[in-house]
Amino acid sequence: LTQLSRTPPPKEWPGDYKLNDMVYFMGANKTYPSGNKVEYGHSGKVKGPATAKDFVGKGVLVMFPGNKGNVNCYLTQLSRTPPPKEWPGDYKLNDMVYFMGANKTYPSGNKVEYGHSGKVKGPATAKDFVGKGVLVMFPGNKGNVNCYLTQLSRT
Repeated sequence: LTQLSRTPPPKEWPGDYKLNDMVYFMGANKTYPSGNKVEYGHSGKVKGPATAKDFVGKGVLVMFPGNKGNVNCYLTQLSRTPPPKEWPGDYKLNDMVYFMGANKTYPSGNKVEYGHSGKVKGPATAKDFVGKGVLVMFPGNKGNVNCYLTQLSRT
C-alpha cells in the first residue's frame, strides 16, 4: 500500500526525465543495506520521481541492472550520455594506484593511508578535485574517495 496513491502522479519529473529514459550514474560507488548498488558509469532506466525525503524534487528513481529495486539518485549524479573514456592522469577503470598523501579518516568511516593500494573507479566528483583527481576505492572502505593526482602513484 505504500506504493499506491489517491492522487495522480506528477506529469513532469525532475530533470525532464521520462519513464525508461536511459541514464548513467556519475556519482561515487555505494552499496545499500538492501544489496542494491550504484557504480560510476553504470547505466540504468528512470522509473519515476525520487521518493526519499532528501531526494524529492532533486532526483529520480533509477533501476540499475542486478538490483532488486529502484535507487533514489540526485540529478547531479546522473548523465544522459556515457561517462568520458579519458580520465585525468590517463587513468582507466580499475587501474591499481598507491596513495602517497597524508593519512586521513573521513566522517563516513572511509580512510586513506600512505602506501595503501586501491582501484580507480572514475574521475573525481568533488568540486575541488574535478579535473585534478580520480575516485579510488580502497579495501575496507564503503565508498570511493576523491584523490588528487599528486597523491597517487602507479608504482
